[in-house]
Amino acid sequence: MKPKPSARKNDLVSRIGEFGLIERILSKFAIRDKRSVLVGPGDDAAVIACGEGLRLVLTTDMLVEGTHFRLEWSCPEAVGFKAVTANMSDVAAMGGAPVGIVVSLGIPASIPTRAVDMLYRGISGALSKLGGEMLGGDTVRSERITVSVAAIGTLAGERPLLRRGARAGDEVCVTGSLGRAEMGLLLLERFAGRKDKSRGSAMRAWAARRITDLKGRIPSSVRGDGYACLRKHLIPEPRMRDAVLLARQGKNAPSAMMDVSDGLSSDLRQIAVASAVGMRVYEDRIPIHPSAAGVAGYLGVSAARAALSSGEEYELLFTVAPSRLRDLMRAMSRADAAPLTVIGEVTGSVAGLRPGTVSLVSAGGRRSELTHRGFRHF
Repeated sequence: MKPKPSARKNDLVSRIGEFGLIERILSKFAIRDKRSVLVGPGDDAAVIACGEGLRLVLTTDMLVEGTHFRLEWSCPEAVGFKAVTANMSDVAAMGGAPVGIVVSLGIPASIPTRAVDMLYRGISGALSKLGGEMLGGDTVRSERITVSVAAIGTLAGERPLLRRGARAGDEVCVTGSLGRAEMGLLLLERFAGRKDKSRGSAMRAWAARRITDLKGRIPSSVRGDGYACLRKHLIPEPRMRDAVLLARQGKNAPSAMMDVSDGLSSDLRQIAVASAVGMRVYEDRIPIHPSAAGVAGYLGVSAARAALSSGEEYELLFTVAPSRLRDLMRAMSRADAAPLTVIGEVTGSVAGLRPGTVSLVSAGGRRSELTHRGFRHF
């Protein structure tokens, strides 16, 4: 029998893709202590039982120069802030509250100390806003700037909110609005990509830059909406408080949940695959932020399509039984949480369609399979 393509020894990572790589790695491990490890790899974070009812949420993420940010269109404070956001959003997606972080920093020896100061200022600012403490870390020499964060939280509700758990008939909901992060990235790519002649000068310019310095690069006719989108891309804030509120709704809590970090189209499919169901989503129900719509009009792109592909939004995507939805929305509204929008429903397994299929219904009623439009590393 020939080996499966993903099992070939000489496969390239670019061929098997990000998810194929993850599957390949995880195939080498199995959870041995299932009493302590309540949730292992495959969700937004792991959950560990530590006795006396304490359940820890553990996750890690990193930002790498050239992949997640570029010197010419970012600044150290924003990179530090987002490094915390990416991890805290995963804690939130499990229904967790933050405890703290450890930070590993890889930097060139030639980096200005001001850049390091501002990067950790961003980390400190994120912790002050989102919660959690600095618990330690490591520093190493590296050719490229790399910020790796591991976060610890505790479950806020009776159970972790997993990607799996969506059931046929459930409503599909999202918090807040979408699209700004994608529009901010498009603006930076088009108007802020002024490369310095040398890496040394690029590093010095990056060290001295503040977020407000990038505002002047946006065309004046779209500067207000553009700056709102730029800030969303550079310093996004996860829904920490809303996640805790959702987790504490008892029987009305979501049946499945994750954060919107890879793009709505990708994240919808991840919940559908994990839950072995299908989904139907309505394009005209997707909540698009007015600033995103304004920038999309200026750039001549579809705001709805941008909202589907916009990663690093860090809104919460979840499913809930229709009979629970009204009470859930009422409770969230009383707590002054972010608006909730029903964008579709879970369809279950549909004949002729593989589990994990997400159908997109256009404003005109045309149905098509929603394909991935978010970010992939490989």
